[in-house]
Amino acid sequence: MCSKSFEGCTAISLMGNKLAELPEGLVCPQLRVVLLELDRGLNVPERFFEGMKEIEVLSLKGGCLSLQSLQFSTNLQSLLLMECKCKELIWLRKLQRLKILGFIGCDSIEELPGEMRELKELRLLDVTGCRNLGRIPVNLIGSLKRLEELLIGCYSFKEWDVVGTSRGGVNASLRELNSLSHLAVLSLRIPKAECIPRDFVFPRLLKYDIWVLGNGYSELDNEYPTAKTRLCLGEISATSLNAKTFEQLFPTVSQISFHRVEGLENIVLSSDQMTTHGHGSRKDFLQRLEHVKVNGCGDIRTLFPAKWRQALKNLRGVEIKDCKSLEEVFELGEADEGSSEERERSLLSSLTELQLSCLPELRCIWKGLTGHVSHLSLAHLNLDSLDKLTFIFTPSLAQSLPQLETLKIRSCRGLKHLIRENDDQSEIIPESLSFPKLKTLLIEYCGHLEYVFPVSVSPSLLKLEQMTLVTSNLKQIFYSAEGDAVTRGGTINFPRLRKLSLSNCSFFGPKDFAAQLPSLQELTIDGHEESGNLLAQLQGFTSLETLRLSSLRVPDLRCLWKGLGPCNLTTLEVKRCKRLTHVFTNSMIASLIQLEFLEISDCEELEQIIAKDNDDEKDQIFSGSDLQSSCFPNLCRLEITGCNKLQSLFPIAMAFGLKRLEILEVRESSQLLGVFGQGDHASPANLEKEMVLPDLQELLLVQLPSISCFSLGCSDFLFPHLKKLKVDGCPKLTTIFGTTSNGSMSAQSEGSMNLKERSIENMEGVQDLMQVGCLITNRRGGHELSIVSLETFLNLLPNLRCIWRGLVPSNLTSLKVNECKRLTHVFTNSMIASLVQLEFLEISDCEELEQIIAKDNDDEKDQIFSGSDLQSSCFPNLCRIKIRRCNKLKSLFPIAMASGLKKLQGLKVSESSQLLGVFGQGDHASPANLEKEMVLPDLQWLILEKLPSILYFSHGCYDFIFPRLWMLEVRQCPKLTTKFDTTSNGSMSAQSEVSQVAEDASTCCSVPASTCCSVPTSTCRTWARIHGWEGEEEEDERWS
Repeated sequence: MCSKSFEGCTAISLMGNKLAELPEGLVCPQLRVVLLELDRGLNVPERFFEGMKEIEVLSLKGGCLSLQSLQFSTNLQSLLLMECKCKELIWLRKLQRLKILGFIGCDSIEELPGEMRELKELRLLDVTGCRNLGRIPVNLIGSLKRLEELLIGCYSFKEWDVVGTSRGGVNASLRELNSLSHLAVLSLRIPKAECIPRDFVFPRLLKYDIWVLGNGYSELDNEYPTAKTRLCLGEISATSLNAKTFEQLFPTVSQISFHRVEGLENIVLSSDQMTTHGHGSRKDFLQRLEHVKVNGCGDIRTLFPAKWRQALKNLRGVEIKDCKSLEEVFELGEADEGSSEERERSLLSSLTELQLSCLPELRCIWKGLTGHVSHLSLAHLNLDSLDKLTFIFTPSLAQSLPQLETLKIRSCRGLKHLIRENDDQSEIIPESLSFPKLKTLLIEYCGHLEYVFPVSVSPSLLKLEQMTLVTSNLKQIFYSAEGDAVTRGGTINFPRLRKLSLSNCSFFGPKDFAAQLPSLQELTIDGHEESGNLLAQLQGFTSLETLRLSSLRVPDLRCLWKGLGPCNLTTLEVKRCKRLTHVFTNSMIASLIQLEFLEISDCEELEQIIAKDNDDEKDQIFSGSDLQSSCFPNLCRLEITGCNKLQSLFPIAMAFGLKRLEILEVRESSQLLGVFGQGDHASPANLEKEMVLPDLQELLLVQLPSISCFSLGCSDFLFPHLKKLKVDGCPKLTTIFGTTSNGSMSAQSEGSMNLKERSIENMEGVQDLMQVGCLITNRRGGHELSIVSLETFLNLLPNLRCIWRGLVPSNLTSLKVNECKRLTHVFTNSMIASLVQLEFLEISDCEELEQIIAKDNDDEKDQIFSGSDLQSSCFPNLCRIKIRRCNKLKSLFPIAMASGLKKLQGLKVSESSQLLGVFGQGDHASPANLEKEMVLPDLQWLILEKLPSILYFSHGCYDFIFPRLWMLEVRQCPKLTTKFDTTSNGSMSAQSEVSQVAEDASTCCSVPASTCCSVPTSTCRTWARIHGWEGEEEEDERWS
């Protein structure tokens, strides 16, 4: 930044540049405006402004500034410092011509200097966002006689002087505001009512943002941040306030917010305290009110009494929540109340949004004469949990809703009518009602509501896009009423309705009423006993994409379609349709070329998903075309659950069409024999010997007690992209899933390719994994087995004696073995060399397990795999080990293998009654070949729990060092002789020979983690790096 380049400048703006350095000074004799943005830590040089004698406006964001550097800028009229670290504020007294002073977000300022009283020309003071500002000297504000705007905000100074305290006026008082005759704009927060003198009255202001908030209130309402005049009261008692304090604000207030104000009577706190003189009268009150928000005010019964009807003139938004005593929102008065002008003027004509929720005593929204109320602007009405509300609109109100777009009603248990039949004068309104702008209609859990709209309303709903009706007693949506203009038997068009959801509704409209739904994309029907009549009234599903049907209790409903189905259907869900015997017929599946997701669950009588056309034609609903060759070409996900009469999903001939199937899940269907059945759709002679599901990635078969094979025909299946396979509770399954020579997963062949997760559970009678349908074997035949991120979980295989024979999948990352009662070992030493990717090993409840790693000649007759030689590196990526309730296991690994566990972070061994040590001697290496001191460099957690026989951490004379150990727990290991100590450098060690420190077995001792001492373990010891030795603690969650 060169001085010569700015000599002739009158203004400089470098905002947004975040300057990292400044020169010592600039000679700019004509400069009047400077706008700079600096790096947060940059100090402004003390002489930087000396050459700017004529500067009038300075705006500085960021950096650090000493006000002493401005002592010669005596012409300065506007000083704005934002997020700046400010020092030496007393030098402000030199800036006598200053009119605008702003410290915005300057957290370094803790108090304003008393020298600011000398700024006699100051018009605007802004200290918003100065979170640490705790002191403004007494009479500083009151001395600024020309002040027009005082902006303190909600996140700055709030330590106003408390009335009646003995502190002698340490801080500014609100009384000082009455000394500012020019004050027009005010923004501040008052923390408690005690800060407001009883006789204090806010001056008449043009713009203000005033918050009186108790200390317990932390949520500030910024829903209307642009409101010019806002008053917010929260977590205080209205009885502690004098309503006259706010009297001068009510004529101009535009937003009012009350949050948990005890004793609140109405919108103006307490009308009895208001005067009718001064700068106006009560007729002026609330004339400019636009937004009201009331929450948790339990004493209020009427928010807008009739005497404050003028407040309804410009009202735009009202939100009321959790006011337990509120009985009505708007009290409109009787016909003879109010002036002629008020009676002629339409009330609430500007209201656009009304939200009412959790008002248990609300009986009506509008009380009194509604003839002069007009909701010409109301667009959004949201009602929730209004238990005593029996109706919403009178006919006259319903006629004045031309702009209504959203109507949402939830949990209004007493609601019987949306529109009351008669007005207050018991006169029937002859004109037809209409809602020409209505887009969204939602009614949920209104148990007494039987009808929604008169049928005469239906022709006006041309813009309706979404209708959701979930209620238990709804008879009809549109009902016949006296004076209906629509003749019976008419067809009503809903041209824009895209989403329709109906629950427990028998009829859409009167008898012979039909609804054309050409744009309907999503249809949900739940819990209908006469859905045949309902569906008959819904026509024109040309755009339907999603169909969800559940709990259709129709006595004669056996299938959904006859012939051609919706050609754009992508999602079909059918649940709890007890009498349904089939979903499609073969004549209409050709039209379902867009179907992507199919879910069928809990259909007790379902025998076929696709039936022949001559099955139950008399009970079918839809009619359509002939079978085409392509079937379900876009189906991606298929889920079948709880269909106990279903014997197969599809005939084998249809497998050709499932080119994009990615997820296939079948659960809890007791009579299912196979996923694919033979059927009559194609002869086996016409089918390939080997079928392909090219995109299948997940296959889950769970709790299928009768399934015997994947396909009832003689076809094999290939799944080249299968990543997840789960079989649980399929005791009769004989199909073998494996990899072929080209690496594709197959059903009937052996092996696994690209399998990310495999879960095997509840397979009784299995002695090795070759016997489990959908388990993996490997006949390499000259080809290498390559498995990506394989995770294996073996659960409840009571007769399994061993798992592997030879080389295991080389990318196995996680192995969990649970309740394999006959398992004697997990690996053999010839195959651990291939476990280079194993990260997590968990073994639990294996009663016969004697070794985790056995010699190759142990039980060769029972082993499944045979393989390669032992490599020097074993388990190089193993991070966590959990062993639990393996009562014949005497050690986890031979001591020779400890050097390979470089990445082990967590080790937990528990409830294994015969375990003697974590590491045993074994025959894998001679003691002479091993170091005297072994290191587990990454071990962070070590837990030994309920091991009654354990004698040592490692058999032999080997010490262990755990340099990164953070937590050690030893519980109920009474025979353990190994001593765990901290070394001089803070590492934990497990020592075979150390000096013994006497201790009482029933007490715990504590030493600093940085010292070296020997603490023998007893029944319970816990050590943490930051606390040292302690007593018993809760087990760490990550090991639960």
